[in-house]
Amino acid sequence: FQAAVNAGSCYDLVVIDIIMPRMDGVAALKEIISIEEKQGIKEDERTKVIILSGLKDAQHIEEAVISTRTGGIYITKPFNEKTVHEALINLGIISGPLDNMDI
Repeated sequence: FQAAVNAGSCYDLVVIDIIMPRMDGVAALKEIISIEEKQGIKEDERTKVIILSGLKDAQHIEEAVISTRTGGIYITKPFNEKTVHEALINLGIISGPLDNMDI
């Protein structure tokens, strides 16, 4: 992520799991936000985030969503194409019905 920002480009979307090796998803999200803030990226231009997790308890959901500040959607596993499609629409990444898309 840092290399992309340094090269002058940003990602439109990051899909991240809460539980990952080496760095958990919340810590990674906080790092992404820190990088974007240091680079002066405007709030409305920051990377959108889909947070995945098998954890369904309110504490993990709240912590993950708060850590993204804006532009984050939390999806619990298992999920299906429709759930991802709705998340992408809600984030403004895509528009249109699912039947017109190649997923």
